[in-house]
Amino acid sequence: MTLVLSALFILFLMLMAGCKPRYNRGSVSGRITDRDGNPITGARVVVMDLGSENDLNNTSSFSGRDGQFFVPVRCVQAGLSAYGDGYAPVCCMRKIIMGVNRDWLIKLTKLVPVSGRVLDTNGDPVPNRILNFRPLKEELSDGSEMRYYMNCTRNEYCTDAQGVFNIPAVAPLKCEISVGHTDGHLLQQPVGTEVFDLTDAANRANLEIRINPPKDYSVSGYVRDVDGNPVPRAIVKTYVPHGQTWWAMTDNSGAFCLEGLDGFGKDTFDINFMGSTQTSDAFNITKSDIPLHAKDLEIVVP
Repeated sequence: MTLVLSALFILFLMLMAGCKPRYNRGSVSGRITDRDGNPITGARVVVMDLGSENDLNNTSSFSGRDGQFFVPVRCVQAGLSAYGDGYAPVCCMRKIIMGVNRDWLIKLTKLVPVSGRVLDTNGDPVPNRILNFRPLKEELSDGSEMRYYMNCTRNEYCTDAQGVFNIPAVAPLKCEISVGHTDGHLLQQPVGTEVFDLTDAANRANLEIRINPPKDYSVSGYVRDVDGNPVPRAIVKTYVPHGQTWWAMTDNSGAFCLEGLDGFGKDTFDINFMGSTQTSDAFNITKSDIPLHAKDLEIVVP
């Protein structure tokens, strides 16, 4: 009797296993170290499903004392990211081959503090600016196909009234830097310097970034209704390369100024006006080929 029950129980387990979805189609394993080859403990490795928006297919694991990690793969098209406390995160968007992927060697770069000033070309400090660091392509790989993420600083590390910034954690690489406003309405490229070498500790301690005065590269005017009344709180925006949206909002007099439109090689812009008046429904109109430096534009909305 006991033998029969044991056999039935084993058969039940086999049937349950056969009904369970077979998500685990492979694995990724390897080792995480710093740039000097020392193992990193507790780094997180994430395998991401590139073929679906379903996060349930993502899997992750943490490296052990020797830096070794093992992550199961639940999807057909997968990418890999690695994160270590105090290190620059990296990723690989190459489709991981189904099956066993062994001997991955991921080298993480220690983050370092960076400080300096943002000034305009007149030498005046520029407050309320955040910095975005984009590592150069030649800095992105050690033959492992890993790539660094762009480092976007948070508003808490923005420039102060004197244009001074102190950012506690940036990857010490050769980078392109863009300068954004804390409210997200513009993004400018530095003048005169295309690449900043953050591998040099002296550069990281006294980084000077120059940008054009935003108002010197602007389009401004007024938004009014058909009766000549100002239209406040209308959104005025334009699209430029890199998928960015430059925008401004009209004040109580209907005035607007789209500024910081330099660095993209555009002399004219398509500008969209969106909002509502006190006497009509919402409006959404676009004016084409508005020249850079245009001032006192009169935009009449229905």
